[in-house]
Amino acid sequence: MRPYEKAVYHLAQSARVGFFLSNRLLSNRLSGPVISLKDSDGPIPNLSDLLKDMRHVMAQDLAHVDEGLYPIPLGGVARPLKSLRSMADYFSDLPAIHRRRREDSHQEIFEEEGWAEQFPRYYLQNFHFQSDGWLSDASAKRYDYQVEVVFLGAADIMRRQLLAHIVRWMRGQAHAPAFADLACGTGRFLSQLRASVPRAKLTGVDLSPYYIDRAKQRFPGDQNIAFIEGAMERLPLEDASLDGVSSIFVFHELPPKIRVLAVKEIARVLKPGGRYFLMDTIQKGDHPPYDTLLGLFPDAFHEPYYQSYVECDLNALCASAGLVPVHDERAFFSKISIFEKPAV
Repeated sequence: MRPYEKAVYHLAQSARVGFFLSNRLLSNRLSGPVISLKDSDGPIPNLSDLLKDMRHVMAQDLAHVDEGLYPIPLGGVARPLKSLRSMADYFSDLPAIHRRRREDSHQEIFEEEGWAEQFPRYYLQNFHFQSDGWLSDASAKRYDYQVEVVFLGAADIMRRQLLAHIVRWMRGQAHAPAFADLACGTGRFLSQLRASVPRAKLTGVDLSPYYIDRAKQRFPGDQNIAFIEGAMERLPLEDASLDGVSSIFVFHELPPKIRVLAVKEIARVLKPGGRYFLMDTIQKGDHPPYDTLLGLFPDAFHEPYYQSYVECDLNALCASAGLVPVHDERAFFSKISIFEKPAV
């Protein structure tokens, strides 16, 4: 990689992290800190520690670019006006989020008439205390921005660490791989995957019709991608129809019983020799300096199933569905776990 390309990367990512960090600090000033030191029962990493850890993942990110796995990410720097509009929308909604957090109000979606007949009970909550839960155009529009504020601008950086593994694996396939991203949200990850492996046959599955609609907007005229409304525990996909499957930052939002059903469904739709690429937050013990944060996260962001997730044995869970662990690694606040369905 040429020196000027490295400089472009560092400039873009530094600007991105600085931008979202300033959003987080301003949010704390306006609404009070989301996580309070007085509620902790152990040490909390300071900002310097977090940024040092983030720089390590950035170094990996840059190495993946140098390997040719994906283009140099500009991190939104190329579209400043869009970022500013998203920022204005985020802060306009912040008082409502703060009210729910203060009042511990997180059942507004369940109380909406008609939703209970259409969606699973566990899904009808204001996860992250966000307005409309997963069920509005406005929620779909601001979701990616909200996540970046939570992770100080590192959400996309973490996703790309998983992307690198998938791209290497896909490029090693003799045929165009059939691949599905479960709980695909707005299709952000699928758009990154499409840019790196144009020949792949992609499917996005999500329960929210609003998020599906927004995801479709990323792929105008693309005949090699499909979007389907559906739940992870009842995938609307045929047996042994996929070479690979991913799920990103969704397992911690599933009740334990639903996780069991979900991995069984994933094993069902994978072909023999197919792979499941799981990314979620780290779990207890993965990086002890962050363990205290894991304990504070559920109440701060209304994550009712998070505690059970951080104590869940993912290898044992996937083994119960016949999936064999292949690789795992930590990337900042995320954990990558890769499993394979044994070939017959």
